[in-house]
Amino acid sequence: MLIPSLTTGLVLGFSNSTISGDIRPLLTISYRDTADTTVALTARASRAIFVANATLPSPPQVTFIQAGVRYSGLLRFDSLAIPPRASVLKAYLEVSVDQPSSFINGFSRDSLIALLSRKNLYPYDSLALPTICSPEIVGTQKSYRGDVTNIVQQWIGREPNNGFVLRAYGDFTTLDRFAVYGPAAAATLRPKLTVSYTVLP
Repeated sequence: MLIPSLTTGLVLGFSNSTISGDIRPLLTISYRDTADTTVALTARASRAIFVANATLPSPPQVTFIQAGVRYSGLLRFDSLAIPPRASVLKAYLEVSVDQPSSFINGFSRDSLIALLSRKNLYPYDSLALPTICSPEIVGTQKSYRGDVTNIVQQWIGREPNNGFVLRAYGDFTTLDRFAVYGPAAAATLRPKLTVSYTVLP
């Protein structure tokens, strides 16, 4: 239990940065796997820590985005050719989802977040300009669509086109799983990036 001090603005159990060594609270979880082997997970208190682990299936036509263990998806549109003196008017990202392979219920945050990736190598953790992709259903096909104009505009002269990182909206609070169709899926299910722009004089 962490108890607030009555005389200072500190919470007992957490350290400040002037103390040498790492004495943040440590959580250790031990469990037995299917082979009856003891596995231990340890994690120090942090702003973005997850006390979960998982191995996701990886069929070639689908990318899994799993909340709770921060498994993100990466989408690249490498062949996108926009003139260097262009002004992006609108850009929309649309990804179709394989509903039977997704785990979503009535308590889910049924949206994705698309982010600008500033790194070209894993882990893709230098991110900016989060954009919500909201669910849409056309016929029987569900997809997520978001206005990514700000991200695409950054690719013209300011940032390299490292693609989009996709995360679950409830990444810190749920265990939602989104199975998003990738470039190996049927043509009608592949991710789509629609960009409207004007060329400046």
